[in-house]
Amino acid sequence: AYANIGGIYMNLEAYDQAIFFLKAGVDIMGKILGEEHPQVADIHYIIGNLFFNKQNYEEALSYFQKVCQIRIKAFGAEHPQVADAYLKMANMLYAKENYEDALTYCEKALIANGFKNHRYKDVYNLQYLS
Repeated sequence: AYANIGGIYMNLEAYDQAIFFLKAGVDIMGKILGEEHPQVADIHYIIGNLFFNKQNYEEALSYFQKVCQIRIKAFGAEHPQVADAYLKMANMLYAKENYEDALTYCEKALIANGFKNHRYKDVYNLQYLS
């Protein structure tokens, strides 16, 4: 219920209220499902997006790092959801004008999505992940 209320506040663009309820929801879900459950990662993902919308890139980055860690444990290092988390971290770093680190995370996303060789068509296909 807390996560649902947080989602409603998010749609109303009341980001602080949304974050409050989503954090409460992630605490409860973490206790029920375990801190490393993919559904817990999904709520961290939403919270990260909210911090990104608030231009709090450091906080957003920390949430996407949690998402990435959970998804790697749940799905393995080569999985589209792991690639998506890497791309979110790249977006945060790009927004902070940290282009070299953003590029590193884009490359990690390529590998996580199963592209071992950095061919141009593979990079082009990454646009369909996000």
